Amino acid sequence: VILRALAISPKPMSRANHGLGSRAATPADLEDFARGFTVSEVSARWVARRREEVGTPGGIRESTVNDYESALVSLMMLIGDVPARRLTSDDVEGALRALSVGGGKRGYPLTHRSLVYGLGALRQALSYGVRQRWLAENVATAARAPRRHGADSRRPQRWSPQQLGQFRREADT
Repeated sequence: VILRALAISPKPMSRANHGLGSRAATPADLEDFARGFTVSEVSARWVARRREEVGTPGGIRESTVNDYESALVSLMMLIGDVPARRLTSDDVEGALRALSVGGGKRGYPLTHRSLVYGLGALRQALSYGVRQRWLAENVATAARAPRRHGADSRRPQRWSPQQLGQFRREADT
């Protein structure tokens, strides 16, 4: 989904696609190349890398990769265009807060479980960026998914005897 929606090529950088012609890429060239990565591009490259592991010994299942993609979609709508090197933990938490009140499928709030899963996928994607030396740090490790409190909680609300009596009177009329 992410790869198709953004039309990003997850192929490793070669001489042909880094714009250097026949000259080999230097570490400075790689640094300049990675500097422009957005959060979506880092995430897409991580998903593509995970997809390469499907069916290999010790690899992961196709459904797991699809779940990672699905978990990242809502977050990418909010922070995907941010340059990955400028992303902050406050940006990540702000996106998670926004998704906790609306913005999921059909505009409904995402569940806490979905927020945690999306954050976990983002952490893994940014860790991949750190391992590739595209990023200096993984800011998602400091972010926390918001918890629902009070009226937003899924815990059933109990009626007082007075509220129940009022309901019964109105229902009987």
